[in-house]
Formats: sequence, C-alpha cells, structure tokens
Amino acid sequence: MPLSNTRIIVRIGLVVGTVFLLMLLLMLVELKALSNFRHHLDGIVLKSTEKLVLAQDLRFLARNSAVVVRNVLLTKDTGTIRSELDRLASDERKYQECLDRLEALETEAGGKELLAAVKAGGAATRDLWRKVIDLGHADEQGKAVAMLLESVRSQQRGWLDNLAVMVGFHKDAVAAAAEKARREYDRTRAILLVANLLLLLLISGVLVVSLASGIVGPLKEFTRAIDSVAGGDLKARVAFGRRDEIGTLGTHINRMVEQLQASENELEQYRSHLEELIEERTGALNDQRKRFTSMLIHDLKGPLVPIIGFSRKMAAQKELDRDKVVEYARAIHDAAMKLAATIDHVSADLRCDRLQPNFDSGVFDIVGLVDSVVKSFRPKAEIEQIELAMESRGKDADGAMPFTGDCAKIQTLIENLVGNAVKYARSRVGILLNREGGELVLVVEDDGMGIEEQYRQQIFDEYFQAPHSKEGSGVGLYSVKKIVDHYQGEIIVDTAAGGGARFTVRLPAARS
Repeated sequence: MPLSNTRIIVRIGLVVGTVFLLMLLLMLVELKALSNFRHHLDGIVLKSTEKLVLAQDLRFLARNSAVVVRNVLLTKDTGTIRSELDRLASDERKYQECLDRLEALETEAGGKELLAAVKAGGAATRDLWRKVIDLGHADEQGKAVAMLLESVRSQQRGWLDNLAVMVGFHKDAVAAAAEKARREYDRTRAILLVANLLLLLLISGVLVVSLASGIVGPLKEFTRAIDSVAGGDLKARVAFGRRDEIGTLGTHINRMVEQLQASENELEQYRSHLEELIEERTGALNDQRKRFTSMLIHDLKGPLVPIIGFSRKMAAQKELDRDKVVEYARAIHDAAMKLAATIDHVSADLRCDRLQPNFDSGVFDIVGLVDSVVKSFRPKAEIEQIELAMESRGKDADGAMPFTGDCAKIQTLIENLVGNAVKYARSRVGILLNREGGELVLVVEDDGMGIEEQYRQQIFDEYFQAPHSKEGSGVGLYSVKKIVDHYQGEIIVDTAAGGGARFTVRLPAARS
C-alpha cells in the first residue's frame, strides 16, 4: 500500500533508523561485555590454578629436601654427599622462587596466614637441617641422628602439615573460582537481558507515539511479539505479509531477535565449554599425578628387596667370610645405586615437567641383567624356602645376549615378573631366557595358585587385583604391559606345568 502522508513516512523512517542504531549499539555492548567476561573468567581460573600448582610444588620440594637431608646423613661417599648437597641447594632455590611467586599472587587473608605459617616452619626446619648436616660433617653421626629423630622430625612434620593444609586451601580456592565464574556468567546474562528488555520497550514506545492510527493494527502484532521476547521467549517472531515500510520494520525486528537468540546461545556454549575445560584439565592433572606417584612408589620398592634381603642375611649370620661380606655389600651397593638413579631420573622428569614414561636407548647384556635380578631376590626366596632356577639359551660366543633398549625399564619388567612369582610361589620359581627365531623370549613361572583365565587380561589394567591376590599396589603388571607395548612385543599369561602362573614375554628381533 503506497503511503501519501509525508509525516508518516518520516516517522516510519525515523523509527527504522532508530531500530538500526539501537541494534548496532546492542551488538557493540554485547560484544564488549562478552570479551570482558571471557578475559575476567580466564584471569580468575588461571590465577587460582597457578596458586594451586605453586602450593603443590612447594609441598613436593619440601618432601624431596627432607629425603635429601636424610641421604646426606646416611651416606659415607664424599661424591654422593656433594651431589646430594647440590640437589638440596637447587631444591631450596626452587622452593624460594615458588614461595616468592605465591606470596606475590596471594591476596586473601586466609592464604596469607597459611603462607606465613609455612614460611616460619620452613625457616625453622631448614635451620635444623643445617645443624644436622654440620654434625654429620663433624663425624658426630649419633648426635645428628638423635637431632633428626627428635627436634627435626617434629618441626618438619608441622611444616609439611601446613603445606598440606595450604594445598587443600588452594584446591578449595580453585573450586570457589569456578563458582565465582558461574555467578559472573549469570550476572552478565541478567544485564544483557535487562538491556534487551529496555531496548524493546523503547522501540514499542516510539512506535506507539510516532505512527498514525492507520498503522496501530500491525503494532499490536509487534507488541505481542516484543512482549514474548521480553518474557524470555527468543523464538517469538513478528508474523504478517505486508511489503511496505511496516513490513520492513517487522523484518528487522525479527532479525534483532535472532541475533539476541544467537548471542544467548553463544554465551551458553561458552559457559559450558569453560566448565568442560576446567573439569577436563583438573581431572587430567590429578589422574596424571596419581599414576606418576603410583609408578614411582612401585619402582622405588624394587631396589629395596635386595637391600633388605642381603642385610638380613648379614645380620642373621654371626660369622661371614670376607668373600661373602663383599658379595652382600656389593649387592646392597648396586641396589642402593639403582634406587639413587631412579630418584635422579624422577627428579629430572619433574624438572622438565614430564609425567609420562621416558625411554632411553643403549646396548646391554640382558643375560647379566636377568642374573643380577635373580640374585637380588635370592635372600627373600631362601627365607620363604623357594628355589630360584634360571636358564639362558642362545647366547653368543662371549656368553652374552646383547639387547638394545632402556636397561632400567627392562630391569623393572624383570623385577616385577620375578617378584610376583616369588610372592605367589609355594616352592619353586623358574626363569628361562631364550632367543627363538630372532625373538627374545623371557619365561617366568611359579608353582603357586595360578591366575584364573577370566582375569588374565584384566591383571594388566591399572590398579586391578584379582580375587585372592596378596597385598600389592596394582601397578606392577600395568607397568610391565606398558614396557612390552613400547617395544611392540607381546606378553602371554597361561598355566605353568606345576599349576601356577606362567608369564611369557616376547620382544621383536629389531630391538636386539
């Protein structure tokens, strides 16, 4: 319908122009609000997470330093003492850096109070550590041990407890930050809805005042749709078939509502994505640290078996000839060096932020490696009255069997299999090392209760323990499977001739 009234045309033009300007202003305001909202949430979450990581690092460095002080006191080797003191100095520098960074970030009164307690406890404990180390250097081991067991232990326990409380405090702070982010989201959404409502009410008022009575009918449709949107129904649209300026205005109103709906959807998606990222990152870190800790504890237990076994034999036998003393001392020394190497390797991984297994590569004699592992378990086997039998086939002219890989990882594999066999055997454990058609084959079997067929795949799952299993961590066979998979080999579980369990490991020829 053509319009002849110039005043109505002008009014409609003004209304349409106003709608466009308000829509543009709304879009700019919403874009700015969303940008500020995103940066604000990122700042809250990142700052809280950084403080939590710093608190966890402080607790780890404190525990590691306590172990280093004990090692300095217990060892007699000058080179080892020097190395341990260098490690202690490095840990102290890192501890102070983390402490300074956390102090700069901390703004909450509770966090500052905990930080002050941690600083005081750390300073007091480190003073006692220095006195213990000085006594050790002065060959007053008795006084040093007494101080370590009395004064240092109580002071150190209080310090570590404060660190644990601070880690829990910052974990709660991360959760509170996430909750604050959700509240900020709700507040921002409310502001945007109120702004949209005010804009729509303004458009309605302008239409009622500006347009003549001849266009009041279409305005009722506008009012109905606008009221629906103001009530939260962003699916509402203006429905009419006119092609004049009023129709154009209705089209723009529909487009405005669509943009509002798109903005609402985008805001909701961003909130959901942010929550998923927080949960995913926190869960991944916790799982990774839990797995790393479990594997570390399990790897540290391995070298303790020969140390405990041979030291018991030395203590149990009143008279030993020099050859036996040297043999037992060498075995204890080798196990202690493996324990130290494991700790150094883990420390290097932590310094490089590596929580995943790192495989080295080198050529070594696997026959000698298996033989050394078997010897380390003999004291425990003798106590349990278990016969340990080892056989090797396919050796070269020098009586060796070269293999290229990570010696420490292969040793862990062998220790886990032999250790499990000794734990479950009744009277005998057999180990066979062979080279078959280019493959390296290791067979470890016992005459224990065996493994039921339904559990022979599940035993390689992390933390799984079959019914009637003896006490353990549930990560030994998981570690074995990971090592075998790394070398693209296979491990088979079946029943031994004596009714116990038999583990067969096959590694490809490309690795030997």
